[in-house]
Parts: sequence; structure tokens; C-alpha cells
Amino acid sequence: MTSRGQTRLAYALLLMTGGLWLTGAAQAKTINVAAGHSIQAAIDLAVKGDVVIVAEGTYKERLDFKGKAITVQSTAPTNKTVVAATIIDGDKLGSVVVFKSSEKAASALKGFTLTNGTGDSVPGAAALTFGGGVYCYNASAPTLAYNLISKNTSSCGAGVYCNNSSPILTHNTISDNKTPGGYPALGGGVFCDQGSSPALTYNTISRNFATGGGGVSCDHNSSPTLTHNTISANVADYGGGVSSGGGSNPTISGNTISGNSSAGGGGGVYCNNCSPILTGNAISANEAAGFPGAGGGVSCYYSSPTLTSNVISGNTAKSGGGGVYCNSSSPNLTNNTIAGNSAANGPLATYGGGVDCYASSSPILTNNTLSGNSATHGGGVYCEYLSSPILKNTIVAFSSMGGGLDVFVDAAHPCYPAVTYCDFYSNTGGEYLNWPSQTGQKGNLSKNPLFANVAKRDYHEKSKGGRWNVATKTWVVDTVQSPCIDGGDKTSPFALELAPNGGRINMGAYGNTAQASKSAPVAPLGGLQVSAAAAPVSGGGVQLSVNLSSAASVEVTIINLAGRAVAGLPASDLPEGVSTLLWSGKSATGLRVPAGTYLARLTARTEDGDQCQALATVTVRR
Repeated sequence: MTSRGQTRLAYALLLMTGGLWLTGAAQAKTINVAAGHSIQAAIDLAVKGDVVIVAEGTYKERLDFKGKAITVQSTAPTNKTVVAATIIDGDKLGSVVVFKSSEKAASALKGFTLTNGTGDSVPGAAALTFGGGVYCYNASAPTLAYNLISKNTSSCGAGVYCNNSSPILTHNTISDNKTPGGYPALGGGVFCDQGSSPALTYNTISRNFATGGGGVSCDHNSSPTLTHNTISANVADYGGGVSSGGGSNPTISGNTISGNSSAGGGGGVYCNNCSPILTGNAISANEAAGFPGAGGGVSCYYSSPTLTSNVISGNTAKSGGGGVYCNSSSPNLTNNTIAGNSAANGPLATYGGGVDCYASSSPILTNNTLSGNSATHGGGVYCEYLSSPILKNTIVAFSSMGGGLDVFVDAAHPCYPAVTYCDFYSNTGGEYLNWPSQTGQKGNLSKNPLFANVAKRDYHEKSKGGRWNVATKTWVVDTVQSPCIDGGDKTSPFALELAPNGGRINMGAYGNTAQASKSAPVAPLGGLQVSAAAAPVSGGGVQLSVNLSSAASVEVTIINLAGRAVAGLPASDLPEGVSTLLWSGKSATGLRVPAGTYLARLTARTEDGDQCQALATVTVRR
């Protein structure tokens, strides 16, 4: 009886004259394809675990993996010269490569140029074509690596199309693909549709064009993961770099999203009816150039994205939201740097150089740095039509036009921004426009944040205790101390800040991160003399006697013996010598604290940044 391996080997011998041959033992594992012969014939021959290796050359054919767990690759998939010389040309007859039979990760395509595809149709949409380069339909998770997917066209997903599929795309270049315009025309580079969740890592997605999502588009409850990709120079009517809508919630982290352009909105990222998560991305030099031209960096419509630790810089919008635009949206922004963005429209008014809040938008901005942004109204932040953003532990500084915070006056549709523990400083046009100044109230300052290097957009705060140097990746010591260090809300978490951290979060983008500037060294006890006693004050309060060697601003934090802050006194400007401060004996929530022993930590800061601390024992009696 002839074995399965012997049968395959005999069949392979018959194919050798046709440009295919098997190498290996009876369980043949490698099928070689010579130039000018058929890759599909090798796929048809292969079985699970086989590797098809294709010689350099141009192959005018379309490939269908037919559900097989095999690898099809060029002779050197990571060599760009080999990839450019190993071409699968779809000859405008449909999708170049098809995965439509539940292929998983073991179905892999590596190291080819895929070009001249025009896409296939999907059931129920015969008039449209999808996936000019790669078409994934009901494919679980095929792998595409080190391919150049270029110069393909289709109605949607000109480069790669995913429908109920979650392919793994890594180290590919997806460029110069184009949808014809009009509607739907989504995803010039990649289109994720109908519950698809592909994983895209270390890809370059550039110079693609679509109506929505020039680089990547997500729709119909699709939630891809985009990590460490470069998404640049793509063009769309909306979402030049990335577009997300229809209940899709992509996770977008560690990407460079730059130089993309949209006519309508979201030069970098566009969100509509979705809640994506954006973490640690560099979103820069994108443009929302046409009408309505909102959101050069990020544009949000009816969405609540989460933006954490992104650098959103140098973006422009024609009408509003040079950095971030919110329309009926309430994104949560934490630890972001939003700098050097502008809303610029010639002689016409523009709004929100850093952040534009419109139509019942109430974003939450915690520990962000907004610097050097520009607009006619609201160089830093603009509010209009029932929008009430919340700003905490945030720095808004050096807006070149339009002021720090500008609130549109409309009695029928009022806005009520909330600003606490923020520093508004040197914003051209004023710190607060059409809104009462918040300086000196609720922990707010108007002092130079002493950034490391504004010209180079390094917004780490100068510190006598240590500042992270981004160029040398080392800690350096400055001769001055930023007033924003240890200046945030006393109740905000600070545990991620390296010691010495003063037991309190810094203002700005690096607060409660490992790159937070350190507190100044604590002066020996005697530089600041403190005594406290439970004087017979009405309500069981405590009177603190403070002795200063020079005039300073003094803050007091009351700590229980477990080390937890229970109350605090706002900063008070005190003269040299002895002054008194009164603590009511109540917690931050307004309730009386239990009788017992507490510690009062006093932090004194002078105008030039000198700082010292001292502790005093406090006894509360009831």
C-alpha cells in the first residue's frame, strides 16, 4: 500500500516540470515555486504545516488560501529588495489575496508586493468591491507580515478589508491604495467592518486615500488594536489617519499619526458614535483643512474616547479644535501634552487652539499640559453652547493668541467650566476670557511653570530635586523649582511619582507618572519652624503657629498616623516671622475627624522656587 507521503511525493515529481517541486522527507514540508509559474497551484498542493517558497518575479494571478494552515512566503520576507521583486499582480481582476475560509494565524502570507487589485464583492453588496489588496471574509486570524500592499483600489478597504475577521498584520507597508470617493468609500489603507478586530503592529500605513479613514477605518462594531504603527500622509474627507464609527472601539497605542489630512474633520483621528482608547501616541502635524475643518489632531462627535499620555502637537484646523475638537462629546483626557496646535482660518474667527468644546461637550482634563496653542477665541480651551469642561491639575500656558480659557457668552445656552488646581500663565489675550479669574481660588495659580525647554516642546518641569531629561534619558538637577511641582489636588493619586514626591501630585502632563519632576530637597528642621497645639478653638479645631525665615506661600496637609491625607489648608501667602493658621478639625469632606493624634505637613515655597517642609504633631480633642 502506498503511504500518504509517497503519494504526495509522486505527485510532486509530476509537477516539477511545471515549476513546482517538493523538498524534505516523505512528510514533505516545503514547496518551491519557480519564477513564471503558479503560486495558486502550490497552495492547492499544500497541506497543513507546509511552507510555499516563491522565487522572485511577477506573478499575474489571484490567490485563495482555501482555509489551509500553510505559510506562503518569498525567499527572504524581511529583505525589502526581495519583497519589491516578488510581486503578485491582481491584473485588476479582483482581490489579490483572499482569506474566506476561517483561516487562523497559521495561514500566513509573508514578504510579497501585492498590487493592481480591484476587490471582490460581499454577499448583499454586489455593486461594491472590497479588499483590493487583501480580502478577509469570515477569516478568523490569518497572518500578513512584511508585505508591501500598494496601488490597489476598491470601493472600501482598498489595501486590506476585514469582514467578521481579525487578521494579524505586522511589519507591512500599506501605501498608495485608493477608494474611488463618494459613499461609502471607507478605509484607503485598512477597513475593519462587521465586528472585525484585527491586530496591527509595526506597520507603515501611508499615502492612502478614502472618503472616511484614509489610513484605517473602523465601522459596524469593529475594535481593532493598533500598536506601534506609523500612520502618515493619508488623505480623507474625515479621519485622515484613523476613522472610527458605528459603535467601534479601537485601541490605539504607541503609534505615530502624523502628516495626515482631512477635508472635514479629524486630520489625525476621527471618532463618531464610539469610544476608542488612545494611549501614548504621537499625533502631530495633521490638518483638518476644509469644511467644517474641526479637529486637526483628534475630532469627536457623539463620542467619549479615552486619551492618555498622548502628545498632540503641531496640528491645525480650519475652524476649531486645533488639537482636540469635541461636539456632543465628553472625552476623558489624562496626562496628555497638547502643544503648538492652531485653529487658523485667515480673517475668519476660529475656536479652541488646544481644545474646542461645542454643543453639550464636557470633556474631563486631568493632568494635561496645554502650551503654545493658538486660535482667535480660546487659544488654550474654548467653550460654547452648553459645554462645561472640567480641568484639574492642568497647565494652560503660553497660548500665542486667544487667551487661556474663553467662554462664549450665551444666556440661553450657558457654559460652566470647572477649574481646580490649574496653572494658567502668560496666555496672550488673558488667562480667563468671559469667565471670572480663577487665580488664587481652588488651588489655581498663575505662575511660570518653568518648563525644561519650550522651544523643543519639552514640558517637564524644572526641579531642584531632579527632572527627567528626554534627550539624555537621565535625571538632571535645576537651580530653580517649578511652582507646579506638588501643586495638584491633594486627593489625587501620586504613588507613581518617584521619591521625593512631597506626598502630592504635580500639575501637568507628567503628574503621577514615573517622569514627574521631583520635589526639592527638604531643608533641615529649623529652616522652617512649626509648632502646633490644640488650642480651645470653637468646634475642636487646631491653631498652627508658623515661623518663616522669609516670606513664602504655605500649604498645610493633615495626615493621619496611617499616612493618609485627611484634610488640607489652601496655600496662604505669609510674611517672614510668625503667623497663625487655623484648621477646623474637619476632613476634606466636611466631617469632623475623630479625636487623636495627627501630623501637619507644611510646605513653604518662595516666588523664586525655593521650597522647604516641616512636620508638626497635632492633637485633636473632642
